[in-house]
This record gives sequence, structure tokens and C-alpha cells, in this order.
Amino acid sequence: MPQQSDKKEEILQWMHKLDIFSELVTRTEKGEYKHELDLDVILCGRNYTGGRVGPYVRLLRCEAGEQLIREGEWSMQRRARIAQQNRPAGKDNERTDDERADESEREWDGNSFFVLADGTLLIEFSNGKRWECSEQGTTVGAMMLLEGDPADYTASVPEGASATVLEFKRPAIRLLRKYPQFSKAFDEDYRDYALESVLRDVKAKAENSLRELADDAYAFMKRWKEIAGEAQFEVFDNNHVLFQPGQPITHIYMVKKGWVEVVPAPAGARAPAGSAGEPGVHYLGAGNCFGLEAASKPGATWDATATLRARTELLAVPLEALSGKPVLADAVRRIFSDFSEADQEKLLEAETKKVSEARRQEITSGLVDGTNLLVMDMDLCVRCGNCSMACHKVHGQSRLLRRGIQIERPRRPDAERLRHVLAPSVCLHCQDPECLTGCPTGSIGRYPAGQIDINPQTCIGCGDCATQCPYNAISLVVRKDEEQEAKKESDRAERKKKLWDALDRGGKLSRSWRRLKAWGVLLCRWGITPEEVAVEPSPASLGSEPLVAIKCNLCHGTPLNPGRPGQRAAYSCEENCPTGALVRVNPREYFSEISQVIGTIYVDQTHAIGRNIHKRDRPALLWHAGGILATLVAAGLSAWAAYNYGLNTPLPGTVWTLRWLTGFVGLVSIGITLLYLPRKQIYRRRAGPLRYWLLAHVYSGVIGAVLFLVHGGERTGSPLTSALMISFDLVILSGLFGFACYKLAPRIMTRIEGQPLLIEDLSHRRLELYEELRKFDAGHRELLPQIEKHIRRRFFKLSYLWRQFLWHESLTQLQARARADFDREARASKLDRAMRAQLVKAVEMAVMLRRVEALIYLHRLLKLWVAPHVAFTVLMLVLLAVHIVQVILFAVY
Repeated sequence: MPQQSDKKEEILQWMHKLDIFSELVTRTEKGEYKHELDLDVILCGRNYTGGRVGPYVRLLRCEAGEQLIREGEWSMQRRARIAQQNRPAGKDNERTDDERADESEREWDGNSFFVLADGTLLIEFSNGKRWECSEQGTTVGAMMLLEGDPADYTASVPEGASATVLEFKRPAIRLLRKYPQFSKAFDEDYRDYALESVLRDVKAKAENSLRELADDAYAFMKRWKEIAGEAQFEVFDNNHVLFQPGQPITHIYMVKKGWVEVVPAPAGARAPAGSAGEPGVHYLGAGNCFGLEAASKPGATWDATATLRARTELLAVPLEALSGKPVLADAVRRIFSDFSEADQEKLLEAETKKVSEARRQEITSGLVDGTNLLVMDMDLCVRCGNCSMACHKVHGQSRLLRRGIQIERPRRPDAERLRHVLAPSVCLHCQDPECLTGCPTGSIGRYPAGQIDINPQTCIGCGDCATQCPYNAISLVVRKDEEQEAKKESDRAERKKKLWDALDRGGKLSRSWRRLKAWGVLLCRWGITPEEVAVEPSPASLGSEPLVAIKCNLCHGTPLNPGRPGQRAAYSCEENCPTGALVRVNPREYFSEISQVIGTIYVDQTHAIGRNIHKRDRPALLWHAGGILATLVAAGLSAWAAYNYGLNTPLPGTVWTLRWLTGFVGLVSIGITLLYLPRKQIYRRRAGPLRYWLLAHVYSGVIGAVLFLVHGGERTGSPLTSALMISFDLVILSGLFGFACYKLAPRIMTRIEGQPLLIEDLSHRRLELYEELRKFDAGHRELLPQIEKHIRRRFFKLSYLWRQFLWHESLTQLQARARADFDREARASKLDRAMRAQLVKAVEMAVMLRRVEALIYLHRLLKLWVAPHVAFTVLMLVLLAVHIVQVILFAVY
């Protein structure tokens, strides 16, 4: 491992020797440092909002063979890997003192870059290219740090050499880039590495494409170094106009990272841009090229407007490098066009307005730039809140707020039906996270699994990260005292033990009774909807207590993801969604309209986070197939046996009658159905996705219903048996009613609510509207006859409420129609303009109130069936137990 040094004097001496820091260490005429405050923070650290920030730098002395960065990894994995390799066999669970000390400094790793102070570093790429860097002041690790991607090269000390480097934490960038000398050198190094990276990608693509054409491949590779020497790497901010119609094409551009909005110039009688089925606005991502037509047509001009819609990195190849070289120009055009979607024919293809609008929302909102996106299909979401509860159970505070960005997108490019997707306010684990820039202590970093996480040990609760995050995904909570929490848990266990000891003085309460009591508690809680879990405490509750920032960390370090190699990642929110509405995905694969506009040179670099169960959930399909098949088999066999042998005749070769057999198998089915009950209470460990348990619950209940129907026969017998069958029928009917509610209510809700709203928001808004209407009545008594006629009689009827569910009109359309109807009648009744204006305002409030009430009723409908279903189930189980005892006694005596 590299030798570390935190001696400020030694670090400062090296900084004086490097030109990159010349402005930072400038002295005044009196011999004092001109930027002493910045130096103090970088070298020593200082107090900030009650916490400690800095220091941001340390000195590393590396010997031959030691690695600073390894290709395909974040640097945080470096020490853990070295420690694992050096650990003696059979000592996997034992840690050395060095490893324990290293764990306290892990926040440095994966969140830092290096500046070469002395010696030599070897830079190696996977294609075999390598060079030795000995220029003092060269930065290493900027690409990995700023792009949020694993390193695409290995940086190590070559054999027979050594190196001295300064390791800087990411927050130092904010201070150092204020100085032009450092900023220029830092950006140049970043561009050099980025240019090398994109040139390697293009060269590899060219080699694959021209493999069968030896002459073209030879010509291309022979002149490639010439092109690479002329190529430039450019970085532009959002909203930069890259080119406009009529401007001469001087460069061929290839997008390495970012998004470009392309609007073709109007030509002839072409339809307006953006109209359905006609050429309009196109959004193109990484890998796409522009200006290729100029490679074979000198003097060509741009025929479109290109505007950058994010921070965008481009490879720019000047056309002068291809001038007078027709073979090379043709090879460039063929290679680049092979993986780009930006050719003129593609841009003029018809595209539906729905696809274009969905793509615009996904790009401008930044969702496509996340590496692990949580999405909810609102047509499947039953608003149970179990996802938020699961997050609360795992982390102690819920980090999932069911509000966020909603996108309507076609399920398929040619489909009319839309999918209503909600990206809730939870961390996207962005490729280029803004929260990292805002952290003064470097507590936020990208960790080995790729997740962005916060180190609570170094977080000072300043809130800068929460301010920087555009998705409201970071919250501040009161820092817990671990010793106090452990003491509370110990006291709670002690009180529980004393209570049981007091009840069990005579040894009468057995362990079985305690288990039965626990099952009883679960039974009582079965189906109860989790309460809404608060994510952000109110400012009044925070007071002056120490705070800490929290956010989603993909359940890393919890029993769900203990870090076993090769184990599939599991997320508590996704695992505990009963309908499969919630899933974590790679946005560039989930949004098919986005994957269609990424050049093939980069599309292979995306990878799935998990199964896209909204597109195809194979386990669910197997559950459905198996459940339907088992139901048909059970129904068919029992009906056949009843017809041929009756209920009370032993089946051939057995002593079992059909009544006994159906009763026993039906009882097993009921037992399987009830397993959903304890599974619903498991949040902190893996127990299989809840959606599959729900399918097992439904199909086993259906099979049990079929078998008990055969078991009962034509006559139920005693009143107890009749009551049991009636209770069982009520359980089935209430369950079917709930199933219908789960299928219909969310779909109606998503079509009329616009933006997904919580029941708490709706209830609060309803009270506000009632209060506004009450004040309107009290302040406009002269309009009471008109209010009664045009508002109460029209909008507060049951038929108008039903209209909300059946017509699927948006609130804007509903209010516009109401205004038109009112205006027509108001003009006939000769109301003056002032009175009409007042009443129009009241009409709009009344329409909004009825829409809010309709949504509230739908929310309640999703929970209305739960209590009766639970009550009928408890009654059925009690009667079933009595019936079993009765049957056993009857059989014995």
C-alpha cells in the first residue's frame, strides 16, 4: 500500500514546486499567503456550520507495481482488493489493524483525484495502448470523478520507478477551479483523457465494421493517426446552439455524452414541426454524428438547428483533415454513419407526437441520466404505501416520497394506450451528481457498486447537498445517538422480559402460546394499510439538534444486500410492492424511445439494473400459468371423481373418500393462502418479491374455494357448516371485489388526477376549497339564487360525481365545459359582467372540489374492501377450527 503523509509543511513544499498550484500559493509583499483561507481549508480544514470540513489533500508515496486506479473499477475498491489478496488463507473473516484503520479513511476513495508531483506513472488501456507520464502537475482520475463512470484505464507505477502524488478529495475542486492556472490544466487533462477514450471507441468500431474489407480497413487505419491528431474534444453547457440552417459545415461532430435537440429547417410545404406523424423535433444522444454529408460533398451547409439540452461532450473532426483524401473521407463517412441515427433520412421520418413528447420530458427532466431509476407504473399502483413503509423499516426513516416527475409515454411506439410513469422523489444515482459538488466534506461519494451514498460519520448536516439535488431526494434528519438507541433497545427488551416473567410465574405460559399470540397479532394487522411515513421532519421538530443527511443507498449494507459476490441486488421498496408497480431500472433501457436514439457505439455500454417487470415479468407469467393450470386440474379432477364415485365412497385403491380428500387439500390451500400474512410483515431481509406471494395467495384461495365447493356437496348439513360455507363465500366475494378495485381504480385515477397525489394532499385541498366556497357564499349574498341554480344544483349532484369516473376528462377540460355552459345560461338570464366574473370563479372552485372528492373516493375504494375481507377471514378461520374439531370428534366417537 502507498505510504501516506499528512504533514502540512511537506505537502505545501510540493505544491510550491508545481505550476498548477502557483496561483494558490502566491505570497503578498509581506510574505503572507494571498489565499490563506483556501489553503487553510485544503491543508488543515476548518469548522463549518458546527462541523469540520477538510483537510482535502494528503501525500502518497507509491512504489513500483502499486496502482492508483484500476480499469473497470472505482478507486474505492483498490484497498479492499489489495487487502483481500494479501489476507492469509482461512483468515477471510479476520481483519488486520491496518484494514481497520483503513476503513475509517474509506471516504477518500472513489471520491478523489491525483496530481503527479514527482516520479512516473504508467497509463494502460484495455486495447494495449500505454504511455508513461512523468510531467509534473498532471492530473489523474478526473474522468472517473466527473463523469461518474468506472475508470477506463489503469494508472500504476511502472517497474523500476516510484511516484509521489497528491491525492485531493472531490470538494477541493470547488476551491481549486477558481484559479485559472489550475482550471486550465485540470480541463486540459480531462479533455486529453476523454479524447483518447472516444477515439479508442471509434477505432474499435471501425476495426469491426471494416474487418471484411481489407483495403478500406488498411486505408482507414493508415490515416487514423492523422485524424486523431486533428480531432478536438469540446464541452458545452446546456442550451448551447451547435449549428443553425445555412451555416457552412466545418466539422463532423460525434456526441460522446449529452443530448442534442435537432429541428429540421422547413422545406417547401412541409407540415409544421411537431405535428403528429410528420417530421419535427428529434432528440439524439451519445454516439450520434452530425455533418457526415460534408465528407463527400464539400461546401455543404447545415439544414437543421441543433441545440444542446444538457452538458454535452463532443468529438469534433475538422473537415480540413479530410480535404483531398477521398478514400479516407469515404471511410469516415461510412464508419460514422454505421453507428449513428442522425442521418437526414432518419430525421425526416414520421414520428408520433406522443413519442416525441415523452422523449422530451425524459431528457429535459434528467431522468435518462440516472444509473438506477425507481419508476412506478401508476396504472398498477394501489396507493397502499407499502414501499414507503418498507424503506422506513430498513433505514429507520423513509427515503422514498411518493411525489415526483410524471411522464406519459406510449407502451409501444405505435400504441395509443399510454403508460403513466411516476419517478418518485428518491435518488437516481446520477452519472454526474450535483449533490457531490455541494458537499464540503466529501461525505457523499460513489461506492463500489455504483451507488451514491453518504458517510454519516463525516456528514456535518449542512444541507448543501439537499440544496443542490434537483430531485428533492436528500433529507436532513436528527442525528441518532447510537449509544442512546442501543440503551433504549436494551431497556425495551428488559421490560418485555419482566412482563412475560410476571405472567409466567407458574410456568403456565408455554413457548407455543407465545408463538400463537404473535400469530394473532399478525392476523389482526393483516391487510391494514401502512400509514403514510414522513420523510422530512418539520423544521420545528429539528430545533438545534445535530443533523445528518440521508438518501437512498440501494439498501447497501443492509441484510437485503450483505455484499455477497454474485448475488442479485434486492431493494426493499421493490420487493414489498404487492402489485409490481414499482421497479428499479436502467432508464435508457426502460424508456424504449430513448434507447432508439442512442448510437450503437455506446448503446452496448448500458446494462440492466434488474428485470423490467413492466415489460415482461416471466416469473409472474409462470405463476399465472401454474395457478390457472392447477385450478383447472383441481376443478376437473374433483368434478370427475364426484360424478363417478360420489363424496362418501372410498376412491379406488384408497381409504379416502372424496369429501375427506377435498377437505384436507382445501385446508392445505387455505394454509398456503395465509402464508401471505407473515410475509407481508417481512421488510428487512429477503423473502421473495411480495407480488409473487400475492399471486400465490390469490390462486391458492381460488383452488381452496373450488375444493370446498365440492367438499360441501349439495347440502351443507348443520347450521355450523352452513355458517362456515357462508363465511367462506364472503371471503371469496370480498377478495374478488378487492381484486376488481385493484384493477380498475388505479387506472381511473391516473386518467383523471393529472399529477399523482397522496390522500393527505387531497383531503387538505378539499378542506381549503370548502372554506373558499363558504367565504364566497358569505361575501356574495346577493348572488345566492344564482349560486343555488348554477352551482349547487348542477355540480353537487351524484350524476356529476359519476361523470368524473366515466368520462375521463381532464380538470382543464371539465372547467372549460362548465364555464361554457354557465356563460350560455348567464347571458340568457342577463347577468352583468361583474356578476358573471364572480360566479365563474365559484364555478371553477366547485368543479375542482368535485374532482378532488372523486379522487378521494377512489383512494378510499382501494382500502374499503380490506376490513371486511379481514373480518370475514377471521370468522371463517374460527368456524373452520370448530368444524375440524367437530369432524374429528365425530370420526373418533
